[in-house]
Amino acid sequence: MTLYFKPTTMIILCCMLSNCALMRQECSELAGDANAFRQCSANQGDRQSQFELGYMAYDSQDYETALKWFKRAALPQRVGNDLFIEPRNKSQTIPSESYVRDTTLPGHKGAQNFLADMYEQGLGVDIDLKKAEEYRTMR
Repeated sequence: MTLYFKPTTMIILCCMLSNCALMRQECSELAGDANAFRQCSANQGDRQSQFELGYMAYDSQDYETALKWFKRAALPQRVGNDLFIEPRNKSQTIPSESYVRDTTLPGHKGAQNFLADMYEQGLGVDIDLKKAEEYRTMR
């Protein structure tokens, strides 16, 4: 029995620990608490939630926190892995590199606009008109 107990225990512990690292909190469990739900969603990459947290911080003049959340929401985000593009019909030949496509979502426009305003007006940051223009024109 002890011959199999240690290896089995080690395998089970390794599986449990690796699952802990991969687990994400289920935000829907927090649906009764809007702030906790928003925080959970923002931490998991939801741009609208990140923007809302940034806006709430901006509104209460906590520019450091606003800057953090607006920057997270404003950046373009790569979605998933490369996607497979199927040919329109079976006889169509597509070069192998055409099967892979880079998919990127643009950043949150509202967050980009707030960041541009913050850099133009020096709210929580030094005035930097070049950086403000970068956020205004970011896609």
